[in-house]
Formats: sequence, C-alpha cells, structure tokens
Amino acid sequence: MMNKKSSAKAVKKFAGLIFCGFILFIVIYPVAILILKSFYPKNNLGESQFTLSEIIKTVLLSDLFWEGISGTIYYVFFIVLPQAAIGTIMAFVFAKFKFRFKNAVLFIYFLLLLLPFQVLMVPSYITLKKIGLLNTPGAVILPQIFLPFGVLFLRYLIAKIPNSVIDAAKIDGASNIHIFLQIIIPSVKNGIILLFFFSFIDTWNLAEPIIMFDKESGIKTLTVIIRGLMENSPENVYAAGFLYMIPTVIIFLFIRKNIIQGMDLT
Repeated sequence: MMNKKSSAKAVKKFAGLIFCGFILFIVIYPVAILILKSFYPKNNLGESQFTLSEIIKTVLLSDLFWEGISGTIYYVFFIVLPQAAIGTIMAFVFAKFKFRFKNAVLFIYFLLLLLPFQVLMVPSYITLKKIGLLNTPGAVILPQIFLPFGVLFLRYLIAKIPNSVIDAAKIDGASNIHIFLQIIIPSVKNGIILLFFFSFIDTWNLAEPIIMFDKESGIKTLTVIIRGLMENSPENVYAAGFLYMIPTVIIFLFIRKNIIQGMDLT
C-alpha cells in the first residue's frame, strides 16, 4: 500500500512538473523569440541583417525612438503618481468613513472595473469633446487617473486595518490627515507599491486612448510608435521591443520584494 501511495505521489508530482514546464515554455517562448530576433534577425535569404552596432544606430540613435520614450515618460509621470495618490485617498475614504450612497458608489466603481475600454470608448469620447479636452494630453491623462482598480484594491487592504487602531489614534488627538499619513500609508505601503507597479505597466503600454483621444498634440508613446514600425519598418520592431521592455524589468528587479509582499497582503 505504501509503495502504491508513493508511486501515485511521484506520478502526480511528475505530471505537475510537466504541466508547469509547459506553462513556463508558453510564457518564455515569445520573450526568447523577441530577444533572439533583436540580435539575429534574418532576411529571406537567411542572412543576418542586424548586428548590435546596427541596432544601436537604427534604434537608440533614432529620433523616433527617443520621441516615443519622452512621450511615454510624460504620460507615466502625469498618470502613475496622481493615480496612486488619488487611489490611496479614495480607498481610505471608502474603507474607514461612513456616508450616504457609499455602497452605491462602490458598486458603480465595480461595474466600471468590469467594463473594457472598448465599451467606454464612445461615452468617453463624447464627454471629453464636451468639456474641451479632446485631442489634448488631458484627454488621455484625466480618465487614466481615476481608474477604479486602485481604489477597490487598496480599499480592501485598508479595510483590514483594525478600527481600534484608528480609534486609539483619534483618542490621542490625531487628525484624519495624521492617521492617513502615519498609520494608513505605512500599513499598506507594499500594496501602494504594487499598485504603482501595475499602474506603471498599464501606462507604459498605453496605446488605444492616445490613438482615440489625442490625435493632434503630437505626444506619442513608444507603444504607438512600435505599432507604426510594424507596418512601415518591421525589421526594427524586435530591437525596439527588446529595448522597450528593459525599464520595466529593471523597475521590477528593484522593487520585487515589495511587490511580493504586496501580493501577500491580498
């Protein structure tokens, strides 16, 4: 009996390893192809078209590439920081304050989280046109700042903080601002960093809102430029894509411990 049980466990373990290896292969394979094609792309004759020096000349020294980088950094700065700040404040309000229609507002936030961009695209276009923001950077920045994910995510974490801690702080004379800065933020610091990382990824890959809402300002992200390269200069796409993912990987490596701890909180 013991041999049968041990053999069954071994079979299950082996099957699990095979399944995990298959999933890992699916995840890693596109990245491996991207890196390989970045340095060793082939033409129809099987000849190498690009060396590392040629990649630097065609991509790193390209005005178009640096235009995309500057545009991406512009949107990251004006979206990620305000989104994290507003999301944290709103989450604190929804988690620890009582007011009328709070549940109704939270339900609307939840519905907005479920709806994809394509569903909200036309209403957003009409709204931005009426308030005069269409075809300006504000048409991209303003809707992104108030995305509901950060509010709902941090509200869940803040709600887990015992009310007794906040009540004790109020008895000692602490104001709501003091409680927010000295108790709430340190308690959910890793969650805020995780939200910052998710927001950074989302903004770094921003494309559709810019194409739809900002056609005249001339500020384009690298994602939009890479989409153009796929049509006009496909031989440069792999190298541009490889360089494009490096900042995200570097940021992840620097804050990976906080990201893991933020996931543990949930």
